[in-house]
Amino acid sequence: MRDSFHSQVVVLSVPAPHAKFFGKVFQKLSILERKKVSADNPASLLIVMKTVESSTKHEVVFFIDKQQFKSENPDLSVRTLLVDLAKEDPSQTTLASKHGNELHKYTNLDEVIHIENGMKFVVLHNTPTPVS
Repeated sequence: MRDSFHSQVVVLSVPAPHAKFFGKVFQKLSILERKKVSADNPASLLIVMKTVESSTKHEVVFFIDKQQFKSENPDLSVRTLLVDLAKEDPSQTTLASKHGNELHKYTNLDEVIHIENGMKFVVLHNTPTPVS
């Protein structure tokens, strides 16, 4: 995936002692040009800066039955998790999140779950298990 960038040029006229301050405050700035603006005030500088806004999206990593998945969208429906990712039939299975020893079953396929990094889900099969 390639990141797309949006650039904007900002021109500031600031006294020289404040130039470092602007660089620290705006972490995404790169100074393109510095030059003296006024002969009357030699400490004054013209600073041309380029802001870069990245559209990089952070991926969340989660697991369904120990299989790792990644998504740029942290909000996914139960249907998406169960059908599209786990490739399970929702009429025969139920998705559950696992927190330690506790399971939380998701019965509404349209429910949207906010996924956090490292979340663990399991697929529970609704069919009776034969006893031997």
